Amino acid sequence: MGAPVGARRPRRQPATDQTALVAHYVGGHWQQVSSEVAGVLFDVAATGPDDVWAIGQPQDPNHPDLPLILHYDGHAWTPADVPVMAESTWLADVACARRGNVWVVGGKRPDDGGMGPLILHFDGSTWAAVEPPATAVPAVLNAVTVLPSGEAYAGGFPSSARVGDNGYVVPLVMSTEGGH
Repeated sequence: MGAPVGARRPRRQPATDQTALVAHYVGGHWQQVSSEVAGVLFDVAATGPDDVWAIGQPQDPNHPDLPLILHYDGHAWTPADVPVMAESTWLADVACARRGNVWVVGGKRPDDGGMGPLILHFDGSTWAAVEPPATAVPAVLNAVTVLPSGEAYAGGFPSSARVGDNGYVVPLVMSTEGGH
């Protein structure tokens, strides 16, 4: 099997009756697959035909800033149980190297109005929020990749709205190697 397939879309608010669009390339053409989940998807990654992950934003007017993570087990798409966040959150990228090692990155907006990185990890049974290194705050992560060894790299940019901010964006790259 080749590299995982991914697709990115600009962030937007979902329409009030929108079901997440999922398509599968089979027999030389794309076919739509029913997800039966209301929301918008931003990225997809897979370790095989029965271990596919998709991330996005649910269509829930009561909770518009919750992350949406879907898993396909070869038969059906189901929403994953993700940690409850106190902050407004969004997801940007998902990557996996093998079953039971899935990483998702994005951003969060605490009540103080700043921004910070969001990192979620699936260990094969549970999704958990992972604290970034202190040097990564404030930042937003918009890319993640996982090597076959399991080592993950995430990239993004520092973000601030502080007085004196010069407006320049400096790339940020961090790794699970050595706790960085």
